[in-house]
Amino acid sequence: MITIERKLIFNCARICTTLLLVALLLPTGSAFAEPRAQTPGLIVDPKNENLVMDMNIIPLAITNLIQDPSFEAYTPNPYWSESSVILTTPLCTIADCGNGGGTAGPRTGSVWAWFGGTEVDEQATLTQTVFFPSCATATLQFYYWIGAAQPGGYGSFMAGVDGNTPFISGMSQIGSYPTYTLVSIDVSSFANGAAHTIMFHAYTYGGIVNFNLDDVSLSFSACSIPNVTSSVRANADITGATDVNFTVTFSQPVTGVDTGDFSLTSTGVSGPAVTGVSGSGSVYTVTVNTGSGSGTIKLNVMDNDTILNGDAPLGGVGTGNGDFTGGETYTITKTWIFGDVPASYWANSFIERLYNASVTGGCTTSPLNYCPESIVTRAQMAVFLLRGMHGSSYTPPAVGASTGFADVPVGYWAAAWIKQLAAEGITSGCGAGVYCPDATVTRAQMAIFLLRAKHGLVYTPPAATGVFTDVPVGYWADKWIEQLAAEAITSGCGAGVYCPDASVTRAQMAVFLVKTFNLP
Repeated sequence: MITIERKLIFNCARICTTLLLVALLLPTGSAFAEPRAQTPGLIVDPKNENLVMDMNIIPLAITNLIQDPSFEAYTPNPYWSESSVILTTPLCTIADCGNGGGTAGPRTGSVWAWFGGTEVDEQATLTQTVFFPSCATATLQFYYWIGAAQPGGYGSFMAGVDGNTPFISGMSQIGSYPTYTLVSIDVSSFANGAAHTIMFHAYTYGGIVNFNLDDVSLSFSACSIPNVTSSVRANADITGATDVNFTVTFSQPVTGVDTGDFSLTSTGVSGPAVTGVSGSGSVYTVTVNTGSGSGTIKLNVMDNDTILNGDAPLGGVGTGNGDFTGGETYTITKTWIFGDVPASYWANSFIERLYNASVTGGCTTSPLNYCPESIVTRAQMAVFLLRGMHGSSYTPPAVGASTGFADVPVGYWAAAWIKQLAAEGITSGCGAGVYCPDATVTRAQMAIFLLRAKHGLVYTPPAATGVFTDVPVGYWADKWIEQLAAEAITSGCGAGVYCPDASVTRAQMAVFLVKTFNLP
């Protein structure tokens, strides 16, 4: 009975036959391939060598995380798991395994991994479990040499992580790896702060195929240190709102952001507080309760090394070096412009923006009131629209001898505004030669007025499709109403309805005008 070993245990006839076949079948210029001897069952004192690879061997200026990258601890190896169907282990020294007639051997040191080296079916594997840092660019590198590829044989070598094998090489690639050649594999997808298994595996049969492996490296780029790039207001400034939001942007995607990472700098206001944080990646929204009183509020980011980009803390290691205090400030006013529009009123910000844009002066001056629930008349609407279109300083031309409408005398308070609205093609009145200045404006009429004021006399919206349940296709203003919604000027008056025949209040008019003309 013949025991198959790579070096000495073949009988003479087997060796002679092998030598003859190899001599006849090897391609011209190939080194003569001898069978590999089986590695003896050595008991060695495990060496703690080369735990960090010499950077002259693997040209990455990053620490190598592979233990015993050159296999110099030999076998049984304390760092690599070894298996071989025929030959006990793929780890070899020339003294124990030979050199395959010059087709196998180490690149550095005295030990290397020799896969194959026998005509008998052989499978061999080396694995090592390594902790992959998160956020880094990870590169697996090794030196690989196909020393022999006997015709009639078969051989396949693969390398990868956790059973994924991005590198697969066959014996036919002997011309690509005629000597030890550096192979680099991007394994960044596994850089997630967890342990993964590096694997090298080969299968050979039918002829001598020598796959040689040495000097393995698993290297990582450093995680980028994150910093705060900005903290800006997410809402309009000068506000009496109960809560405001800040948008905080970091230079890198980060985790661990919570309310404890922020502080407030305030003047005047009492009891402001950071109440919530939402977001992910590099952009977060921080919600602040504005407390009571009027004044200013600024959000600060306080570095306590809990905000991380992978393993890299904000500003680098050490608390305080990533602090950010240069953000924008809110002006908080818990008083309001109009006595009848408190800060808590649903349309307060729109009404005050309308006032600040000088489109309205309110409905009374002493006290200053806006009358938000009063109905807008067609005369008032003429003033609102023209100021929204042309700016707060706009004054229409003198009315002249006639307004063009029988029910609008030249001395009527809004005569010039009404005449100019008609001159610009936004209205033709409410009937034959009349304008109905004191009639209320419906929400359906308002849609037409606003879109014509925004887009011009010749504008026609696209056909309606039936967006609102109370505005069926075929309704006289259906396409105007749906376009108003499409431009985000309205969302209706309730769940899926528009209330087209309802009268427009002064509060609703403020919202319509601010959104239509993008008033500050």
